Amino acid sequence: MENPDQHSPWYFLPEGCITGEAIRTNTTRVVEDVDAWIADDLPPFGHLLRDRGIKTFCSIPLPGGFGPKREAAVNFYWKEKRSFRGDLECVDLENIEKAARTIPDLNNGVLNQMGFELLTTVEKKLNEGGEVLQNVLQSVTDQFNAVESAIYLEDRAKAPGEYELAAHLWPWNFPLKRQYLAGDPGITVWAIDHDQPVRFVDLRQFDEEKKTRNYAGMTWTTQDDLLQSAKRHYCHEPFPPLCFVAAPVRDGKRVVGAIRCCMTRTAPHSFDESHIAILKFVADQIGHWWGNQVVLRKETADKERFKVLVEGIATMHDAAFRLLKDSKESSIKPLWDKSLDLIADITPWQDALSIRAVDPAKQELHFVATRGKAWGEGGAKQARARLERRYPLSENFCGSTAVRGRRVLVEPEAGKPGKFRSELFPTATKLIHAPIMFGQEPIGVVDVRGFGSKAIPANLGLMCELIGRQLGLYHSLHEQFQLQKRQENSLARQYDEQNQIYEDFLHQLRNPLLKASMLAQRAADPRTRTGVDLQQIRYFVRRVLQFSENLNHFIALSKGEPIQTRLEVLTYDYVVGALNKMAADEALIVPKDRGLKFQVDEASFEPFRRKTVFAAKDLLNNCLFNLLDNAAKYSFSNTEITLRCRAQEIEKNVIIAVVNKGHRIEPATRIRLIERGYRGDRALLTTAGGCGIGLWIVKQFMTAMNGDLVIVPTDPRGLNEFRLVFRSR
Repeated sequence: MENPDQHSPWYFLPEGCITGEAIRTNTTRVVEDVDAWIADDLPPFGHLLRDRGIKTFCSIPLPGGFGPKREAAVNFYWKEKRSFRGDLECVDLENIEKAARTIPDLNNGVLNQMGFELLTTVEKKLNEGGEVLQNVLQSVTDQFNAVESAIYLEDRAKAPGEYELAAHLWPWNFPLKRQYLAGDPGITVWAIDHDQPVRFVDLRQFDEEKKTRNYAGMTWTTQDDLLQSAKRHYCHEPFPPLCFVAAPVRDGKRVVGAIRCCMTRTAPHSFDESHIAILKFVADQIGHWWGNQVVLRKETADKERFKVLVEGIATMHDAAFRLLKDSKESSIKPLWDKSLDLIADITPWQDALSIRAVDPAKQELHFVATRGKAWGEGGAKQARARLERRYPLSENFCGSTAVRGRRVLVEPEAGKPGKFRSELFPTATKLIHAPIMFGQEPIGVVDVRGFGSKAIPANLGLMCELIGRQLGLYHSLHEQFQLQKRQENSLARQYDEQNQIYEDFLHQLRNPLLKASMLAQRAADPRTRTGVDLQQIRYFVRRVLQFSENLNHFIALSKGEPIQTRLEVLTYDYVVGALNKMAADEALIVPKDRGLKFQVDEASFEPFRRKTVFAAKDLLNNCLFNLLDNAAKYSFSNTEITLRCRAQEIEKNVIIAVVNKGHRIEPATRIRLIERGYRGDRALLTTAGGCGIGLWIVKQFMTAMNGDLVIVPTDPRGLNEFRLVFRSR
């Protein structure tokens, strides 16, 4: 070879090399005088012998002694000149050859012993605690005299198709690959993918040996890095062969990883078939142990997950109880949030959690609760757009889960996206959809998504479905409790309203009755008769009769029912006559010293001659009486109270208005004057009696006649106006 110094003298034997000739010819070769041999023509490696002071040496071939196709030779070196014939310190070559041929057997015995000891040690290490795999790898490394070694293993329960670095001894200064995926480039992962052991005599001859050993499809991308690191490791050149051996780790028939060793610290700088056999046995031991560990870890994880699930559901029960007990809480969202917290605890691989609720009216799903870092990706605008999305039940993958009431679980393939399309999170590789149901009614969907290649733990889909069923139960109970609360509140309001209406009626009836009775007693007694005005007695008796006639209307109001009345067509003559009668103060009691004057603006009623109104006589009289009575109470002294008519041609209404000058009515309070029980501050100062239901009754009676009561705020002239709006024709 042109430059043998570029290659290791431990392996490549160029032409003219004595050891190479001995192997090739299967004949013992002897050099009795190394100096003379070198002087004739410097042979390959001659300088090595000269530099070490070698005077005589021989090379004895060992054909097939180390296995099929494994040629070898044993060399003997003397620093004193020896002879293999004659009397000059003659060496018995025959005995040396016999002794040399025992070396393969001795080597095999050593390897067998080493293998037995290693397997025993590995078995012991696997049953010990601590860093089991690291301790096993250290034992293998020591027995193989290796420089670098590593174990890669797959945890199918967590990440199928991913082979994580489980233990290593790494002396190099370039990065150690910490994970392989199925199909990645590399010698180690090739052994995994092909379920086949691998051996290289020298990685520097990678391409040639790959072809010779039929390692089809094998690629290696870190060759230069390893070569440079090996130079630094051995600190001299030429350095020994970069030997390599790897074996797949199996759990039963399934390949779950690989173990490898690279280079040796001292001679012999090679791994042979015996090393492969030993490494395969060790790999099988590791595989069996690892399979048990995966099962044990899975069982432990399942137990822990079930424990978290049970504790979480108990917490949800407590939260649901508090929610249902709280009369003020009207939203079930706290339970949505609690459920997502629980799912996050039992699914550590999740990146996006959500609950989508069914909108029955629109037949759509919308988000009601979310968790996970993925929701915030892309900025606030994009995150908000995600949350505002709605999904038709009939067109969406998630919607079909809600409609069918069946959970969906999509597992990732090794290094590949999941078998589903997601516009929401396009890079998601796995998902769980669990329906939220109550009976056969779809309420929503629990959505769990992840982006990595880790597997979905067993039973997790079932757990999510259980949580969904719990949420369905909580939702149904919450709806029933809310309905019950609404019914209770409605009944309570009706009860209060009935009581209030009866109290109002009693007040309206009792006060005039007592006053009429008291005045009548005074009038009957000669001693107190003086000063009793019979007009006052008539006023209070009329009030009693008026309210007695309206008893049925008060009963209807107390039940929350509409007032039942019969509307009549009332003409101009009847209405104006009733107004003139009211204005004549025949029914009202007004102290003379107040100086109030009632009048009817008959000119304003002229347009009414051509119209009629729909009204009930008793309700009309009651409304007019209440308005005039209010005007008499709250008008300023020495002022006029005017009854005026307005006809609205466009809206076909007739308006009868009571106009007076009294306490100011502000725009902000005019609506409140119609509320039952409301009395303004000035009204309280003006009269001590009254319960604030007069205008409220007018409003109810006008509504029963398909009309309205409108209060106009005080105008710049100081006039207040109360309008009765009637439908006309």
